[in-house]
Amino acid sequence: MANSFTDDQVQRQFAAYSKKMSSPQRVQSKVLDEESRIFGLFSRVNRLKPFLEDAQTIFALLKDFLSGRYKDVPWRVIAALAGVLLYVLTPIDLIPDVLIPFGWLDDAAVFTLALKLCGGDIEAYRRWKRP
Repeated sequence: MANSFTDDQVQRQFAAYSKKMSSPQRVQSKVLDEESRIFGLFSRVNRLKPFLEDAQTIFALLKDFLSGRYKDVPWRVIAALAGVLLYVLTPIDLIPDVLIPFGWLDDAAVFTLALKLCGGDIEAYRRWKRP
C-alpha cells in the first residue's frame, strides 16, 4: 500500500490543486480561511508533524503576499503552495485519509514535492522575514 502511487501521480495531483488557486480571492476563501483546521492536521497527524513549521511559513508567505507586503514571488508559486495546503485538507485524494496508517502518505509526498519545487522561494521569504 505504501507504494501504491507514483511520483507522476503525485506531481499531477500537485498540479491539479495548484490550478484550483486561480485568484487571490480563491486562496483566501479556500485556504487561509481554513488555517486553524490545516494547522490542526499538521499538529496531530504523525506523517505531517515534521512539516508544521514549513506549513506555518507558507501561511505567513501567503498572507504577506496577499496583503502586498511581500511580492518577490511568482503567482504560480503562491498558487502551488495554496494548492498543496488544499490537497492536505481534502480527505479524498490518491490514498483516502481514512485509510490509517497509509492515508496521509500521499499528503506528505505532495507536501514534500511542494517544498522541493518552491524551496528557493520559501527560503527567500524566510530571509526577507528575518530582522
